[in-house]
Amino acid sequence: MGGGSGVEWYLGSTEFFERHLPFATMKPRDLLARRPDAACLAREGEVYAVYLPTGGSTSLDLGQSPGRFDVRWYDPPNGGALQTASLEAVIGPGVQELGRPPDNPGRDWVVLVRRSAP
Repeated sequence: MGGGSGVEWYLGSTEFFERHLPFATMKPRDLLARRPDAACLAREGEVYAVYLPTGGSTSLDLGQSPGRFDVRWYDPPNGGALQTASLEAVIGPGVQELGRPPDNPGRDWVVLVRRSAP
């Protein structure tokens, strides 16, 4: 996700990208996620997908983007619907904590951070 090196197969990942991300207009921005092992794909100011290969949480630098951003979690190994966890939303600008995954905190998750609809 953050540069294309390596291979990891998850059957639901294609559906996640097609349904929730404008991936053709997003760019790798790993440094926006404040964790060395995180991968971040971003359309800055609009939508961010942060992959956490070992679970847990991270913070995300929203830069100068003001406003409310919804925080949802996606389960890469099992697929399914987006989930709400410990935080429903964050308010930009600046670096914001994204909360904890809904369950199984020690395995991989994707955090989807999207500008809220007006």
